[in-house]
Amino acid sequence: MNRLLVLSVLAMALVASPLTAAQHWVPLGPYGGFVDTLTVDPVQPQVLYTTADLQGTFKSVDGGASWTSIHTGIASGNVAVDPSRHSTIYQSLNFKQVLKSTDGGATWSASNRGLPNVQVTLLAVDPARRTRVYVASDGVWHSLDGGFTWKSPRKPVPQGAARHTLALAVARRPAGTVYIATGAGVFKSFDAGDTWKPSSRGLPAGEVTTLAIAPSNPQILWASAGQTVFRSTNGGATWSPTPGQPQAGNVISLAVAPGDPSAAWVGTFDHGAYRTTDAGAHWTPAGPRATSRVPALAATASTLYAGVFPAFRDPGGVLASGDGGGTWQPRNAGLFALETSAVAVDPHHPEILWAATGLPGLYRSGLGGQVWELPTQPPAPADPTRLPGLNDVALSADGALLYTLFNMVLWRSDDASASWQLSLGPDTIPSATVFFFLTHPVVASTLYAWNAQNLYASDDYGATWHSLSPPGFACLFDALAVAPSAPATLYAGGANPNGGPFGCRNTRSSLARSEDGGGSWTAADGGLGGAGVLSLAVDPLDPRTLYAQTQEAFVTPAGVWKSTDGGATWLRTGNLTADKLVFSVDGGTLWGIHGNQVFASHDGAASWQPLGGPQAFNIARLVPDPTDPGRLYAATSGGIWVLEP
Repeated sequence: MNRLLVLSVLAMALVASPLTAAQHWVPLGPYGGFVDTLTVDPVQPQVLYTTADLQGTFKSVDGGASWTSIHTGIASGNVAVDPSRHSTIYQSLNFKQVLKSTDGGATWSASNRGLPNVQVTLLAVDPARRTRVYVASDGVWHSLDGGFTWKSPRKPVPQGAARHTLALAVARRPAGTVYIATGAGVFKSFDAGDTWKPSSRGLPAGEVTTLAIAPSNPQILWASAGQTVFRSTNGGATWSPTPGQPQAGNVISLAVAPGDPSAAWVGTFDHGAYRTTDAGAHWTPAGPRATSRVPALAATASTLYAGVFPAFRDPGGVLASGDGGGTWQPRNAGLFALETSAVAVDPHHPEILWAATGLPGLYRSGLGGQVWELPTQPPAPADPTRLPGLNDVALSADGALLYTLFNMVLWRSDDASASWQLSLGPDTIPSATVFFFLTHPVVASTLYAWNAQNLYASDDYGATWHSLSPPGFACLFDALAVAPSAPATLYAGGANPNGGPFGCRNTRSSLARSEDGGGSWTAADGGLGGAGVLSLAVDPLDPRTLYAQTQEAFVTPAGVWKSTDGGATWLRTGNLTADKLVFSVDGGTLWGIHGNQVFASHDGAASWQPLGGPQAFNIARLVPDPTDPGRLYAATSGGIWVLEP
């Protein structure tokens, strides 16, 4: 998972200015992703809410047929809907805030007065009294005025028990009845959360992972602890294991049929979902896949919804079943929560896009991102315990060869992914695991690949390889750049200069230059003070002008540095700290990525113009359209986005 990238003060100042260009960022998909929670509006069952990993909160008003983002950020808990006024919803965000909306998510306001500075994980609205709202954090807090103010219970859950609250359920009757499932069992309140008592008789000691009240009979509750499902018919006074069990790994989600307290579904950690129609006497598989991770389930009178994590050849996201889990259909349109690590544009047919999406694999679109498909993938690992992961994708300069990095092995295809051939990996060169690769921007047959300590090159479209590793330079390579106007000029940068771990004791430079295609190398970090180089960009029109994003070193601040003499000397320029530097095809524009924001410079990095950014946690790759340098494609934690000129 990507870590939070905090903007520097100077970069934040730039972002704070008005951004007219930000309106042009458009999501293209592929859609799906890591869905954490699902909530059905109790009054309008066609209205759904989902929280999706780092992409925030989404809403559907058509039963999941399409989704709209209603809040970005780290959605740390579920959405709670006021059953008597369904346009009022609550959301916990970034583990610290409670937000309230009275217009279905169009606008939000903070609702934190009186809450301690603790992690907020779960929210619920009392169906018997709409102004009474509950929050599970370090204990259970409640509000009597619709979230305007909060107070702690008079007799709280025993200290430590609620620090791991996994479920929160409020009964419609008797009024004021609330349950929580915790790391120390189930607790019940009869007085709207003011006092709490254990309600775990019959449950095993320890963590209870799920809890649900049967909508048609509040005396019937379902819960799970590990792999075992339990049921109570007396309001949680006593519990018994169901006569049958799913026999399918740890249960992590639970839903009860709205009109039948004997019918329920459970989602497991890695064995899909199971259903019962006879109070747990018998359980049958309910998909969506036999190996699915199903962290969220929600049921209406006619439809069962599941939130599913991505897997190989499966984008995850939201699925719907109209037959109780017998068959499933994806419901992901507009749900931009599928993490992508790279995007490639065909140089001759720019309407053809390729996207690397990690677990699902390689996607292709022949319509500029309007429709995506999963074509033939490189072979999955033979070891079933090793999760497949696709990390990169690129095309040769002439578009004839397609390359993808799959589980640290480089594959190539000469028929647009219909078939694949191994290009570089441990089976071709011992220890040649591949961390990164780069296709030559001009010479179609040339490409490069590297790991922490080795740099390789191929001059025959990846059929054979030879070593280019420059001795004496940084042995942890992070960046490689080729000068388009001088195809034999290379720059290689590393992030572990001047000694350090991994046997790099004899390094002398963090940046090296070669003017003969890697045959010989010279130091090119004069003035960088030993700072590691994380990103490189060479001016397409001048092979001696290049830019580097550095790590902070003893005497060198992090930032963008510029050299006009091939790296002999460097000067820090501008006020941006960039995660990645990218030149336009015509060389007129230098783009910098910082977190989820894009900046453009037209004066050699002396100044930067903010271009906003996608509604995504971060940007992994930025690629200009080869036929229209003003159009940018971004691979992000929320799919592929495009910035139209």
